[in-house]
Amino acid sequence: MKIILAGDSFTGLAQTSKGVPISAAMTKHTWHHKIKEKYINVLNIGKGGINNVEILNKLEPFWNKTDKAIFIINFSHLYRPKSSMRIMKIKELKISKEITDFLIYKNNLNACKKIIKNFENGFFWTPFSGYEKIKNINSYKFNKGQAIFPNHLSMEEHNFMFLTIDNYIRINNGIN
Repeated sequence: MKIILAGDSFTGLAQTSKGVPISAAMTKHTWHHKIKEKYINVLNIGKGGINNVEILNKLEPFWNKTDKAIFIINFSHLYRPKSSMRIMKIKELKISKEITDFLIYKNNLNACKKIIKNFENGFFWTPFSGYEKIKNINSYKFNKGQAIFPNHLSMEEHNFMFLTIDNYIRINNGIN
């Protein structure tokens, strides 16, 4: 059975940590690398810096195929604009920052809900606040920014995520 990993930099293959290139020795300790080592057919489509709308777009090719794959999806910050929008200045949009922030939030929230609806048997998680009232999302509070390991997580946090996700895969999807 195929396992699809999707999300932002907490799932994406890390290239740097605090601007320093990640060594292969450090990368092998990430939760997603351990999942890929344990299970044969794992595809990581995560990418740093993307928002929920972009995560949804990356997942679209897998719609209507959820019975053939296990989906592990982490949600991005609700106020993160699309990658392409970051190069625009708010002034160029000719609308207020409050309206822009609301539209970004609303689009990310709608994308999140659409992902949950289309991949209802997936494991959904986020390290960001704002998702507490949304059913089926596991919210984890990590010591963001303090990690020297890839994906903003410490070695202990990577181990926690690996064990949590591995447990989900084994128990909820019958894989041993």
